Amino acid sequence: MTLSLVTKYQLNMFLILSCWPQKKNQFITKLKIILKEVILLKQWRYFWTLAYQKPGGSQTVIESLITDLKQRNVNFRFNDFNQNYLYSTVFVFSDLECLRWAIEQKKKGLVKKLIAGPFISTLPFDNHYVLDSEFIDELLFVSSWLPNIFYKTYKHKNRPYKIWSAGIDHLFWVPDQKIIKDQYLIYIKSDHFNISTEITNQMKNKNIKFNILRYGSYNKEQYKAELQKSMGVIFISPSETQGLASFEAWSCDIPTLHWNPEIMIYLGETYEPASSCPYLDDTLGSSFKTTQEFSQKFDDFQRRLDYFSPRNTVLKKYKITDSTDLFLNQLGLF
Repeated sequence: MTLSLVTKYQLNMFLILSCWPQKKNQFITKLKIILKEVILLKQWRYFWTLAYQKPGGSQTVIESLITDLKQRNVNFRFNDFNQNYLYSTVFVFSDLECLRWAIEQKKKGLVKKLIAGPFISTLPFDNHYVLDSEFIDELLFVSSWLPNIFYKTYKHKNRPYKIWSAGIDHLFWVPDQKIIKDQYLIYIKSDHFNISTEITNQMKNKNIKFNILRYGSYNKEQYKAELQKSMGVIFISPSETQGLASFEAWSCDIPTLHWNPEIMIYLGETYEPASSCPYLDDTLGSSFKTTQEFSQKFDDFQRRLDYFSPRNTVLKKYKITDSTDLFLNQLGLF
C-alpha cells in the first residue's frame, strides 16, 4: 500500500462478503437454480428446495460464523461495500458479484489479500473459471477432495488453499432420549443408477422398517423429528462437499451409512476422486461403494450401532465454535 493511499482512505483490517446488496439478488439466485437444476438437469425436486430451504445451507453456515465472530468481539466488517477503506484481507464466502467487486478493489490497490470460497463455484469452470483469477491470493474449500478437481484445470496451480469445515449447532441438533427409535431413515439427495430402489428392496427383504426423506422436501424441524425416530441414516448422494445433513444426524447421535461411489457426475461429466462422506470416520458410521456391498455393510452397521459415538465426535471438533476457531487460527486470518 502506498503512503498516498493510506492517507486518502481509512484503514480497516478485515472484510467478509457473502451477498451483493441488491433486492433482485435473491430472485436472480433462484432463477439460476431453476434454469440450471430444474430445466437443464431435470431435477424437479429443486422446486421444493426453493420453497422449504430458508435460508440455504451455505447461508446458514455464514450466519453462524458471523454470529460467533460478533460474540467474540472480533474486529471485522460484513457485507460493507464502502470504497473508502483499505483492507488487509477481504474474504468472499459466496456470490459472484461480491467476488467481482473485491477483484476490482484489489486491482485498485485497496485490498492487500483476497481469499475466495467455498460457496462461489461448484466446479472449476463455473462462472467462467472466476476462481482462477490472478487477483485471488488464496482459495478455501470445505473438504480435501475438492482442490484436486479445481487445480487440474486451473492455470495458477501453485496458488495456496486451505480446508475449512462448517460447524454444527449442537444445541439445536440434540438427541431426544424419550423417543423410541424404531426405524432407519433413507436420505435421498441425488439418486443415480436407481441406487435407492436397490437399497429399499433389500431393506424390505430384510423386513427392516424405514422411512424416506428427499433432499429439499423438508424443513429442519421435520428432519430433526425424523432423526429422533431413527437408529441410523442411509445417505444416497454420489458426492458431497461437506455434507451438513450428515453432521446434523451425528449431532443427534445418529450414525450414518453412506453410498460412496468415489466419483462425481455433473452435467454429464465424471470427476474423480470424489467423496460423498469426506468427514466420515469409524466413530460416525461407515460406507459402501456398490449395491452389491450394501447387504453386508448394512449388517455390519447394525451390529456396530452401540459402538458408534457420533455426538461425542461432534462435541469434540465440529461445533460452531470449533469452526470459528479454525477460521481464525488455522487460516491465519488474525
